Amino acid sequence: NSRQHGPRACRLRRSGPLRPDDLASSMIVCVKATQHRYFSTELRAIQKGRTLPLHIARLTPFLQNGILRVGGRLSHSLLPYDAKHPVLLPKQAHLSKLICHSFHR
Repeated sequence: NSRQHGPRACRLRRSGPLRPDDLASSMIVCVKATQHRYFSTELRAIQKGRTLPLHIARLTPFLQNGILRVGGRLSHSLLPYDAKHPVLLPKQAHLSKLICHSFHR
């Protein structure tokens, strides 16, 4: 007797290896959840056009598809978009540590 959790539960079940788009989608969900946990005040301030605390404001952050990214001088460079405008994550977040660990192995 299989239990469903929401109307899409059956559609989301698949077997086999994860595809690259599955990994990208799950990373987006994790980033949004982490940002909501650590930057909820800042996210609301940006959405409402309010002033941000200086430590965040100096990064010239902006929202792109619900994800908080860093702005700044690199916007006119030839770097890839994700390098010019990295996702903003706090260093103490578990996701940040996992990402750093994955790049340094």
